[in-house]
Amino acid sequence: MKNRSLSLGFISLTLALFLAHGYAAAQPPYSAADFSGTWGFGVSGTVIFTPPPTGPTPNCSGWTPASLPIAIEGTLVGDGKGGLSGTQTFNASGLVCSGTLSGTYTVNSDGTGTLNNVVFTPAAGSPPQCTTTIGNSAFTFSSVTSHIDLAGIDCFQVTSGSATRQ
Repeated sequence: MKNRSLSLGFISLTLALFLAHGYAAAQPPYSAADFSGTWGFGVSGTVIFTPPPTGPTPNCSGWTPASLPIAIEGTLVGDGKGGLSGTQTFNASGLVCSGTLSGTYTVNSDGTGTLNNVVFTPAAGSPPQCTTTIGNSAFTFSSVTSHIDLAGIDCFQVTSGSATRQ
């Protein structure tokens, strides 16, 4: 019985040390460098407002209520200093658009951050309904620095997804 207790104690100690090491490795401080490189992402949800014909306005004032399902996939490339680029394809209620992304990002020391003023520019030859858009998202590192969870933070969308370092 003593050997069994000793074996269980060793296994428990090994597991505790393994978990503690994994936990310690995922702790702050985080920085913009942690978002560097290429990330594959997927986001889905609903577009809840569309802009007026005169163009987007702050806080969705004058926007038209809508309920359009959307699915988005693509790549994000962080430069390690707050600059962002990438590619994106989305399907908004049957309208499929592809193009490029550009913007900025911030990373807080606690592992949260934002993708700021990310501009989607439709590829040449896209349907005319595919227009340039600007969006913002919040994110949190969820597995050291190889995976993030994303949430749309604009007034016109309810979206969430994730990205994994490639």
